[in-house]
Amino acid sequence: MPLTPFALEQLKPLRELNGETDYLFSADGKTPMVVETLSKAVAEVAKEQFDQRDIRRTVETTLQKLGVDREVRAHLLSHGRTKGVQGQHYERYDFLPEKRQALERW
Repeated sequence: MPLTPFALEQLKPLRELNGETDYLFSADGKTPMVVETLSKAVAEVAKEQFDQRDIRRTVETTLQKLGVDREVRAHLLSHGRTKGVQGQHYERYDFLPEKRQALERW
């Protein structure tokens, strides 16, 4: 996923904390954090029930308000169109420029 300069700046303290690792969210720097762990951590800070779908729903709705095309939103939120023979075997375009443009709009 392309990251904007603003996003990279916000993530800088986390990268410094984690050191050299391929995983942005990791407890030991070697393995990715389990999705449920992140949800629990956010719920604890928010002091209310939290589900990662809340983030997806908010991002989807905001991108829609910003006029980002449905196809681009789907690929940006990892819901790319992969069904059917065409999607699974022939469509290899990564939508990177479109994803970057959508995140810059955000």
